[in-house]
Amino acid sequence: MPTPPGALVMSQSRSSSLSYSASRAWLVTGCSTGLGRALTEELIAAGHRVVATARDATALSGLSGNSDQLLRLRLDVRDPASARAAVDDMLDAFGRVDVLVNNAGYGLQGALAGCGNSRPDACVSLVHAGCAVRLPG
Repeated sequence: MPTPPGALVMSQSRSSSLSYSASRAWLVTGCSTGLGRALTEELIAAGHRVVATARDATALSGLSGNSDQLLRLRLDVRDPASARAAVDDMLDAFGRVDVLVNNAGYGLQGALAGCGNSRPDACVSLVHAGCAVRLPG
């Protein structure tokens, strides 16, 4: 089946790095560690433009990429003004948002019974808030 014009085609090579058919502008939340950080590093290596976000922007300082390719921003997805500012900054820098990866979250370690109701509720509210981010267009 032929690939539609403008479609994103992803493949994995033997070297285990991701390659894409066209450069895209990605907004990735939760890039301080784990999956978000690893995805951001792969996207940059593949030549994409990435807005990497975290609640603590200083945690993004180790990400390498030039200013034409990587924008590091503070973003708390529970705060609508923070989300709007991140999207506005991305539009100013890259002119568009092609892909949104909502990876924001935080871990809850320890016995669930001993942590009370507020900590699990905070985890769930973070995931729900991230789902409500609206992009222009």
